[in-house]
Amino acid sequence: MTKLDEEVILRRIVRGFSGLALPPATPQIRAGIGDDAALIKFRDKCELAASTDAFLEGIHFFPKLHSPESVGYKALARAVSDLAAMGARPHSFLLALALPETYTGKWLSRFLIGMRRAAQAFKIRLIGGDTTRNSSIAVQVTVLGILPPGQGVLRSGARPGDLIYVTGQLGAAELGLRILTYWPGTPLMRPSPRHPLLSAHMFPRPPLEFAQRVVHRPLVTAMMDVSDGLSSDIARLCEASGVGASIDVTRLPLVRIPRIPCAKKENAVELALHGGDDYGLLFTMPKSGQRTLERLKRGERVTCIGEITRERKIVTVDSQGRVQLLRPNGWDPFRRGRR
Repeated sequence: MTKLDEEVILRRIVRGFSGLALPPATPQIRAGIGDDAALIKFRDKCELAASTDAFLEGIHFFPKLHSPESVGYKALARAVSDLAAMGARPHSFLLALALPETYTGKWLSRFLIGMRRAAQAFKIRLIGGDTTRNSSIAVQVTVLGILPPGQGVLRSGARPGDLIYVTGQLGAAELGLRILTYWPGTPLMRPSPRHPLLSAHMFPRPPLEFAQRVVHRPLVTAMMDVSDGLSSDIARLCEASGVGASIDVTRLPLVRIPRIPCAKKENAVELALHGGDDYGLLFTMPKSGQRTLERLKRGERVTCIGEITRERKIVTVDSQGRVQLLRPNGWDPFRRGRR
């Protein structure tokens, strides 16, 4: 029996819809399944980036742990991160919301406050959607973005010798989730959602402006967001590009482990390699572009963590020069029970 995981499910879906013909007048689909967002070209004027994201109670969030404001904010931020991964400017979004009747009052009002905060931060407008009743909370967000024709960056352009970069800090969101889950006391005694240790998990900020700056230059060769963990996402980028990678663990932008009982056993390197929910960018570029990249940072934290290799395997190299195969061990909803 075939091992059940997200990649297997996705391949089955792709096979199920392969070979469908479109009418001649249909706008060209430049990128579809396999990248963070689809790219649809409308003649020579612009490309539309489109992506959808599910945010489900009991899988991605828990009402007893996550505030309604953080659920609303993060539901939109997760989807907008896919637009950042293509270098697109957010334009509008659709919201499909299924709720139990007991969540249609105060909880819904607070949820909408959080989502409105995200919409203002990302400059994106709600244009429609659907609502229905359900036994648990289910949020489905579809985002649309625009960019000049041909400028959307795919996962498939990395080449041997390219440098590998990430934005932000790796593992901070996963650490926040673990602290939130194991904080001593009852849920009513948990720390505030705006606690500095929890903000990366509850209120992520995809680097939209930085992404748009780098795609406007012929600089980045491949890009995607870090949503499921570096070990899983670098594997997807390398598979799409037909290459391998060498990751220097001494360069990883690690989170600082706080001196509190529920975090003392956490390992910053493991969090950086396998923790998800960071919603930063993972991208590659030639070494010749380093000076240009420095000018484009403008305060964004950007770290070179390794190099693309010709040999199609992904390895880590530690401070002693020891090489170890890196297996994808990030988030997979078909192998893990919670986000």
